[in-house]
Amino acid sequence: MSAGRCSPRDASKTWAPRGDAEPTPNLATLSAIHAAHVDAIPFEGIDPLLRRPVNLDIASLQSKLVDSRRGGYCFEQNLLFKAALDAIGFKITGLSGRVRWMSPPDSPLGPREHITLKVDLPEGSYLADVGFGVCVMDNPLPLDSTCHVQCGAASTDPGDFHSDRRLA
Repeated sequence: MSAGRCSPRDASKTWAPRGDAEPTPNLATLSAIHAAHVDAIPFEGIDPLLRRPVNLDIASLQSKLVDSRRGGYCFEQNLLFKAALDAIGFKITGLSGRVRWMSPPDSPLGPREHITLKVDLPEGSYLADVGFGVCVMDNPLPLDSTCHVQCGAASTDPGDFHSDRRLA
């Protein structure tokens, strides 16, 4: 694998549903890869907590999360996931966001400290996020105002997801 890009072979070997020789960019593949990722790679923020440097290049992410079987936080998880999706041919936009988990509605907005992915498919746009921690999504969500998300006893009302800006 090159230092800056995940090859289709690497993506296929790492993420593709078992039995698929060449994954195709569709909702079934996205859902299967998304579920496989959250089942295989845990959320973990040990390096930032210990003030260790976090390398976000694809080779370092592949080495840490896949080869060393460690977890990672949202940027590590979603950047590696994006590289795999890119290699398969998905149309993806990286989005930054503010996590408002259990925050009162009138609390001030914090900084944009989260990355998530918008995946455009013929069926519509989907939010794919494999690095949200305690409430990680096991499937991509349709990105529309009718989607209702529930995690344990907490839930968000339809339309509560807001994208602030695109990431390069």
